[in-house]
Amino acid sequence: MHGEYFIPELFQTLRLLIVFGFIFGLIWLRRGRKGRVSQDEETRLAQEMHQTLERMERRVEALETLLMERERRHDR
Repeated sequence: MHGEYFIPELFQTLRLLIVFGFIFGLIWLRRGRKGRVSQDEETRLAQEMHQTLERMERRVEALETLLMERERRHDR
């Protein structure tokens, strides 16, 4: 019974960490590195970070799907 709720909560937590990590990264890029990196470089880094987070989100969603399918087969 505990396992039913553990995996969805785990993925929700991972999603929140990804979102907060992205926000923190953007703030860090804007404030912490200003003057050292050109605006074009900041833009490129932000785009790379965004693309990486999108890929990570797709992977997490794929894992969720696989785990739900496994649970359905196991419940039968």
